[in-house]
Amino acid sequence: MFALGLLGACAAIACTAAAARSSGRPIAEAVTAGIEHTCALTRTGAVKCWGYNGHDELGVGAGSSELPYSFIPRDVSGLSGGVTAISAGVRHSCALTSGGGVKCWGVNYGGALGDGTEDRRFAPVDVAGLSDGVKAVVAGYDRSCAVLEVGAVKCWGTDYGLTPVDVPGLSSGVVAVDTDSFIGCALTSAGGVKCWGFHYGPTAVDVPGLVNGVKAVTTGGPLCALTIGGAVRCWGPDNNWMPADVPGLGSGVVALATGTGHGCVLLTTGGIKCWGSNEQGELGDGTTIDRATPVNVAGLSRGMTAVGVGGFHSCAVSGAGAIKCWGDNASGDLGDASTVRRLRPVDVFGFGRLPVRCVVPNVVGKRLATARTRILRAHCRVGTTARVASARLRNVVVGQSPRAGKRLKAGSRVNLKLSRGA
Repeated sequence: MFALGLLGACAAIACTAAAARSSGRPIAEAVTAGIEHTCALTRTGAVKCWGYNGHDELGVGAGSSELPYSFIPRDVSGLSGGVTAISAGVRHSCALTSGGGVKCWGVNYGGALGDGTEDRRFAPVDVAGLSDGVKAVVAGYDRSCAVLEVGAVKCWGTDYGLTPVDVPGLSSGVVAVDTDSFIGCALTSAGGVKCWGFHYGPTAVDVPGLVNGVKAVTTGGPLCALTIGGAVRCWGPDNNWMPADVPGLGSGVVALATGTGHGCVLLTTGGIKCWGSNEQGELGDGTTIDRATPVNVAGLSRGMTAVGVGGFHSCAVSGAGAIKCWGDNASGDLGDASTVRRLRPVDVFGFGRLPVRCVVPNVVGKRLATARTRILRAHCRVGTTARVASARLRNVVVGQSPRAGKRLKAGSRVNLKLSRGA
């Protein structure tokens, strides 16, 4: 399976490069992450996803048997524009359209896609009854929820059913919602937090200490809230379900995201801090040491505009529309054309404005697929390829032009000579 994923990823790199040449590089607006996949919303309203596709969560119109992984971003089928928000769940994804409709794709256990079936979907499908009138959507663990324009909440999937149903206690006054596998929480127009599910029961109830003054809530791992004063407070079974301040985050936070065992915040300075579990480098501080107190993400002290957190990886969007990701990368979660775990942020392939220079890499002695990847990651592109007689194996690079190390305009061609083989 790994070999199939690698071949598919290499083919996708070539296709993405061709698209970039014809239409320009996408500029990211937002990023969202699941357990092993990641999706981005561009400023033109398009959606791209990458990483694991074993549950068809990438929505690219190709099933898991055809494309088990994608190590670089791929277009989500039918979502080339008109999308205003996205959410990646554990193994499915959802999008909110500019017309107020909801579309979901991926595995459909328990009816997580809301189309009235449990059939997995390779591409986005409409959620039953939600073709308009929706202002927010979230995908969780085999379940999803939406906030209607009238302020009510509807959910579908495991524990709810194959199509959206009302959440008791949330018929009006809600502005945002989040859900995981056991608990859902809603942010009210009064700035309060109401939760339901495990510990709370089937009807949404107020969270003690958070009846006002809140502007965001997450349920990804620990339950956390961002106050209007820029502080972060979290709660769960470890602190008897009572919200407590996160050390070092008493002010200056503008956005919050939490995953399986860690959280990250965007600061007013444009920097990113993370805390919690760090087994896969998901905190981005260059180590695998767990942190109870938030630490700076290496190289991201300013210039960031959005943050997203998955199971064991994290991502951030820059003001220039580039995406940086770090942490677990076994399924191509980071979108950097590799499966190498990263303890510090790396660029997601193809996003953001082109850099000033293409620095020609040395690819002599490399197989063509590897050479293509290195050339593209150096912000160059493959030019002509000619086959020549050589004792080397077939498709090994035996010559290149220009020479390695030459600095050229971004997107410049690197011409290759390939061995015909013995």
